[in-house]
Amino acid sequence: MAKRRKPTAPKAPARLPVVKAGQPAATGGRPQSPEAQAKCREAGALIEKGALDRAEAILEALDPVKSRDETALHLLGLVKVRKGRVQEGMSMIDRSILVAPDAAWMRVNRAAVLQGRGHHERAIEDLEKAVDLAPGTAEAWSNLAASRSVLGDYPGAAAAAERAAALAPKSPVAQTAYGNTLARAGRLEAAAEAYRRALKADAGHLPGKAIPTIPVTGRAVVEGHQLDGAGPTTGCCK
Repeated sequence: MAKRRKPTAPKAPARLPVVKAGQPAATGGRPQSPEAQAKCREAGALIEKGALDRAEAILEALDPVKSRDETALHLLGLVKVRKGRVQEGMSMIDRSILVAPDAAWMRVNRAAVLQGRGHHERAIEDLEKAVDLAPGTAEAWSNLAASRSVLGDYPGAAAAAERAAALAPKSPVAQTAYGNTLARAGRLEAAAEAYRRALKADAGHLPGKAIPTIPVTGRAVVEGHQLDGAGPTTGCCK
């Protein structure tokens, strides 16, 4: 009988998120000017494409520290992390959340970075706050399930994965996470059904054979973006 693989820590997200720019009063920050909003949207689109140097130049030109623009500061922090300047980037991300503590999307983004570095306890703190602030965010629930699973909290992971699956029924990521937690609980028929839904959404998402036994990787999130099986897409340019 083949040995069952032990859950391993999720790797860093393949792509950084692009976030919805300019959410001033609702998050506790200062309202952005139309020009700053446009620049953040432009930078966000460049981050999505991997054009980090151009995004960095645009965001630094906004001088987010001096202007106290938490959205630009958060985006700039994500760029720094992606370019390997993790300490500098995390400092910016942390500062943006201090200014806008109720910005759920910022907390999900920070949690994704923490997950990629194996800091699941800290990630869970952000994700639990995020789902409290924005309970309809499927990515927050899915990422929460991943970190809980890594730490051995399988009942908690199952509950979070179920919420993510219900919020994003066509997402292969959410359905796979849910299937994994069901499989660990011994509910193999229900797990197989979740995997079938994942394959229906994206036939290339899972191996054609064998039920996966490792948790879904933590993924960063677009503000207001619903998982649709196509991976992160820009949510700032609508």
